[in-house]
Amino acid sequence: FRSEEKPKSWAMDTDGPFLRALRTPTGLAVLGAATASCSLIMAVISLLSTNLVLLIFIVPAATFLLVASFLVLPKAAALANLFMFLRELFYMQMTGPLGYFYTAKPACLADGPHFSYTYYQTLTSFLGAAGTMVGTVIFQRYLSKMTFMRVFWVSTSLKIFASSFDLIITKRWNTHYLGISDELMFLCGDAIIYPICTMLDFMPTTVLLSRLCPKGMESTMFSLLASFNNFGQSISSALGYIIAGYLNIQTSDDDCNFNNLWLLVVLGHMLLPTTVYAFSWALMPDTPMTVTIPTEEEEAEAARTAEEARKEANVIKNFSPKEGAVVIDVSERDAREAVEAEVADEAPQAPIPTTIIEQEKRENTEA
Repeated sequence: FRSEEKPKSWAMDTDGPFLRALRTPTGLAVLGAATASCSLIMAVISLLSTNLVLLIFIVPAATFLLVASFLVLPKAAALANLFMFLRELFYMQMTGPLGYFYTAKPACLADGPHFSYTYYQTLTSFLGAAGTMVGTVIFQRYLSKMTFMRVFWVSTSLKIFASSFDLIITKRWNTHYLGISDELMFLCGDAIIYPICTMLDFMPTTVLLSRLCPKGMESTMFSLLASFNNFGQSISSALGYIIAGYLNIQTSDDDCNFNNLWLLVVLGHMLLPTTVYAFSWALMPDTPMTVTIPTEEEEAEAARTAEEARKEANVIKNFSPKEGAVVIDVSERDAREAVEAEVADEAPQAPIPTTIIEQEKRENTEA
């Protein structure tokens, strides 16, 4: 197999020496290592310390990594990375509280779904795999020609719609007012729609990154952006536990309280995800996925070409011939010269007079 040589740098001509030193494969590797280190430290803090300490660490760490990404990555890739991070951050992961709610025993939650662990885990895994395949088919058949921004709008709308089923179950409206079982309501909701939305988010992201990353650095760039995506999920999960604690949601068998779980669902799965509409409008290109997105180098080259054309147009526009001079268009002049040359070639040659021929013979004889 023939592999492309990795670029030494993807810095622009206008970048200073500092950015030139960062926008290299080495800078990309350092940024990836920093992201992994922050995720590891966050996991340790979650196990050994309080939520307040975790929150104090999360804010500066996330800010530092995002600023560093704009220094290391090309601008378009950094904007896409920021969007993916914010998309995961503002869809709050609450698998812990919801999982405890669905599997809580009658002694803990008398009026609850009471799913068995086998049913809940098996069904969730099966629906996740099925949803992934369904999401791939939906994207290929119906969304592959849409713009990046509109695809994320569709997936976000589906997530919010699916979360409404979790809200109905947590408020027990399905059994008290609608007469629908928990099993059927669970099947129609977030359990199957969220995997579909995950694939709908993944496919355009992969297409976008494949066009924005420097040539020869595709695998490294994809790994780095995937680590940012996972880092956003980790922060989202940590924030979900922190907010659940402030809402007094208890998940232990001895002391369980799910009275405010519906509020956590509304906040984390229905209100905060609406920010994705604004983020996608501001950070993602509103171009169809079938259109090639120009890189920074191509945009700079196009800008230079446009500037040179503008200067030439100004020169021609400001040129003023002398008074009385006849200004002929270049194309008109070339056409006139071509016609004159053709007429000259086709014109018959005049015969040479006989007296001139006899005089030349006499001069040759005398010589």
